[in-house]
Amino acid sequence: MLEDLGFHQMGKVLKRTYILDHFKELLEIKVFEDAYQATQNHVPRRFKRYFSDAHKGGAPADSSREAKFERGIWDEYGPNSKKAWKSFFKDDHVCILDYQFPLFAKRGKEGWGAIDLLGADKNDLPVVIELKSDVSQETPLRMLIESFAYGIAIRTLWNCPRSKLKTQFIQKIKVDNPPHLNRLSLILLAPENYWKGWEEWLIDGKPQPKARESFKRLSEMIEGKGFRIVLAKLNYYEKTKGVFSNFSAEKTKPWEDIKTSS
Repeated sequence: MLEDLGFHQMGKVLKRTYILDHFKELLEIKVFEDAYQATQNHVPRRFKRYFSDAHKGGAPADSSREAKFERGIWDEYGPNSKKAWKSFFKDDHVCILDYQFPLFAKRGKEGWGAIDLLGADKNDLPVVIELKSDVSQETPLRMLIESFAYGIAIRTLWNCPRSKLKTQFIQKIKVDNPPHLNRLSLILLAPENYWKGWEEWLIDGKPQPKARESFKRLSEMIEGKGFRIVLAKLNYYEKTKGVFSNFSAEKTKPWEDIKTSS
């Protein structure tokens, strides 16, 4: 099912019902390595700007909760806000630079979309933030795979000669010469209720402890490629239905008790 696909092409293919089969495939070294290479080989070179000058505050009333979270976080912590360059993250320094950060180069996106939130860490290096709402039906596996694909793209583009992405990033954060990008942080961000909903990894009403173990093993394989994976809880205040403020994030360990079987 996943064979011959890059990680950037897997998002819409990954289904909750078949999650154990997906994990089984992805944990095969050949499938994982082939997908990694395919993703690197198909990173698009974008001619348009990466950072949008058209982004404005607020989200339309009919937006999804996820879209409202994205824009609300950007409104509160983005470069034009009162909290600009302050950390959105309680446990580490992560400031917010943009939302819906585009990676696709063509009208036909060929599997590439936009990063939910792009941040910068204390070393002035990019951070990929993949966001889900508390009512999302998408799996943590999809979060992991999508953030991994975006991370591969960001690192590839950053380290290539005369990098447009790196140049625009430097202009945005106003630094002279950030370091070579070796290890990149991938933050999987969602409200507490989302993570609680996946404590048992229920598939068709049945707990799937093997899926939790597989998630941990796959995360370790991704980290072995030079990425740092952080599961994070999104905190916020909902003043009225669909109106959010006082955003922050902190690390969470929803499966801390899970032991990888030998």
